[in-house]
Amino acid sequence: MSRIGLAGALLAAGVAVAGCRSQGRSNGPAPEASLAASCDDLTAPPPGAVRLCGQHVTGAPGQPHIEWSLWATRERRADVEGRYRKLAATCRVEVTGEPALSIARGDRRLSAHDASRSDYPTCGVAPSPEHATVVVASTLVH
Repeated sequence: MSRIGLAGALLAAGVAVAGCRSQGRSNGPAPEASLAASCDDLTAPPPGAVRLCGQHVTGAPGQPHIEWSLWATRERRADVEGRYRKLAATCRVEVTGEPALSIARGDRRLSAHDASRSDYPTCGVAPSPEHATVVVASTLVH
């Protein structure tokens, strides 16, 4: 998803973007993501991923907000996507997006992208050269 595509996706979700403040920016050591092993964890970052940064997008008064974070992993995107597609099939959750994987489950979203590309939103912290895949995890907060 392009940076413009993220804004479009936020607007399509019914969020009028009124402002943005960064939260949790860090390029130092970050907690590792846990293994997505159940349907409740389908939109969790992949195992071993490190959190690069996150942001809170504030909606207009009375509108939902978006909390999102950017994660990076050394794992190839095809491997990351394969695991999520298998779990999504088990959970009967639709997976969309080509070439990037995109999963929506309730108010939570997850997308996987090649780290070397620029088709995903960023928040000031780039993946390191050894990272092959980035994952964007977001939640619509009512």
